[in-house]
Amino acid sequence: GDLGESLLIGEILLEVDMVVAEINEDLKRTDRVAVTGWFEEIL
Repeated sequence: GDLGESLLIGEILLEVDMVVAEINEDLKRTDRVAVTGWFEEIL
């Protein structure tokens, strides 16, 4: 029924959120490394 589908969709959205959060963390880390390297080149 609808409840089962709602739970399934909720689980999928939760997993998507977790993946997006991990990607965001990776991007922040990558940006920090890139910016640090960029500063080192300038200085």
